[in-house]
Amino acid sequence: MRFIHTADWHIGKPFAWIEDEEKRFLCRSARLDTIKEIGRLAREEDASLIIVAGDVFDSNTPKNSTVSRLCYAIGQLGLPVIVIPGNHDIGGPGSIWQQPFFQRESKNLAPNLTVVLEPGPVVLDDCVILACPCVQGAHFTDPVEWLSGKEVFKDLPKHLPRVVLAHGSVQDFQASNLERQEGSSQFHSVDLGFVPYSQVDYIALGDWHGTKQIDDKAWYSGTHEPDRFPRGQDYRSGNVLVVDVSRDKSPSVEAAPVNCLRWHRLEHVFSSSLDLKYLIQRIEELTKGDVAKDLLRLELSGSLGIDAARRLEELVEGWKAKFLSLEIINNIDLAPDEDEVASLTNRPDPLISEVASHLLELIENPSPSQDRRVAQQALKELYLACHRLSDR
Repeated sequence: MRFIHTADWHIGKPFAWIEDEEKRFLCRSARLDTIKEIGRLAREEDASLIIVAGDVFDSNTPKNSTVSRLCYAIGQLGLPVIVIPGNHDIGGPGSIWQQPFFQRESKNLAPNLTVVLEPGPVVLDDCVILACPCVQGAHFTDPVEWLSGKEVFKDLPKHLPRVVLAHGSVQDFQASNLERQEGSSQFHSVDLGFVPYSQVDYIALGDWHGTKQIDDKAWYSGTHEPDRFPRGQDYRSGNVLVVDVSRDKSPSVEAAPVNCLRWHRLEHVFSSSLDLKYLIQRIEELTKGDVAKDLLRLELSGSLGIDAARRLEELVEGWKAKFLSLEIINNIDLAPDEDEVASLTNRPDPLISEVASHLLELIENPSPSQDRRVAQQALKELYLACHRLSDR
């Protein structure tokens, strides 16, 4: 049988670090919009089931409007959806899953949704889901520990494939600790040593936000919609997994991108003013000319003349408006060209010439007590002020 493995939707994630309220809303909405893409892919791939390995919600206290929008989105998928609580929306008394409002909305808007709040098997027509939810105050020290019981597999259908559904950090995979989200008071590890591999056919994991294969049977799908800038070339998110399983056969797993938003990390070194055009070209190629679809972390270094630096500031102003988020690490040195230096040091006003020469000296030969960056900024402001006077 074929199914879609996804996890870590984090619906309701606040994106508090984005200053613009409208942009925060767009980022939150994208996480719901991408559920439509999962449904489209499921239909295209003729999948019979969608399983979500925890952290559907970003917290256990989502707004009612968020609950309604999520339930509606799930209800529109048109096929069964199996969900377990993760460490952010952990199950137990008082959790979102047991709130009367969620239960009413789920029943009315998403009758295809099953939330599994207790460890155990869920027998479906074409597979068995071995659910390992994160439960508040549970006596299970590890969500998958119950699978090591001698009687667990005794009465399960022999012919149906068996899929473990769990959320947590796989032991010996310490990088997953980097993905623990702010706001979560619970942390769950998953020891795959408890899992009798001969008895299961696939292990669907959540918690790590990048797509990652742990072994032949165990995978993290990663989050369906990226929520951070890439940590490196091997970090992939914004995917779901299309999984084919049969009893006693190795699973077939394919990653499929579904994300709506694009997160970019770009490094650029300036050696001349011409490199500014190259940066513009690189950003346009990344963002495809779209508005409100991209988040960009820009790491700039090298040197620019004063006019080119001013042009860069104008571009940044436009990019900040256009992109959902623009983070800039600016290590650019100000390096006035010969004409810019001459326009300051050869002015008829001796005071301006003297100040400009002094600032240039500080830039070239800063002392330990002097901030070279301050001198660069002062020189740029002096240059721009002089040109404003000349333009009058």
